[in-house]
Amino acid sequence: MLAVAIASDVTIRGKETLFLYKKIPSGVMMLVKTRLIQGWLVTIPVSAVILIIVAALNRLPETTFLSALVYTGPIILIAAANMAFALGMFLLMPAYTDKGGEFMLNFMIILLVSVFLLIGCLIIFGETNGILMTILCSWLLGIAFLFLGKRKLSRME
Repeated sequence: MLAVAIASDVTIRGKETLFLYKKIPSGVMMLVKTRLIQGWLVTIPVSAVILIIVAALNRLPETTFLSALVYTGPIILIAAANMAFALGMFLLMPAYTDKGGEFMLNFMIILLVSVFLLIGCLIIFGETNGILMTILCSWLLGIAFLFLGKRKLSRME
């Protein structure tokens, strides 16, 4: 959900802002790169801190601080991939206001795809392989949608 909130900022500011970036040489690529890095700078630390806090609060006998740190890496990779996916979705299907249907549609698509991808990979491949497949599929999905969104933004008139 954090990735959606950060990625939506790329189109919420309006169509005029996007056209300003299009007029700059390699402005579209610069916009996509900076928004992606901005999103990573927010989502990665927040997701890592939340995971560590939840692990610390769950005083289960089999949960140690070291085991929580082991799961932090995959969660960070999945959060980074979801940021790329969310940014690509908002570039592919722009939502120029946060009150319109486009914003909620993008929000629901991103959230449901992320959850079903994780659950599906865990069911099909088991715990360890499922997490690895979730990372791989999340990155493939994120890169594909980021490429399609950048391409649509470059062609927008």
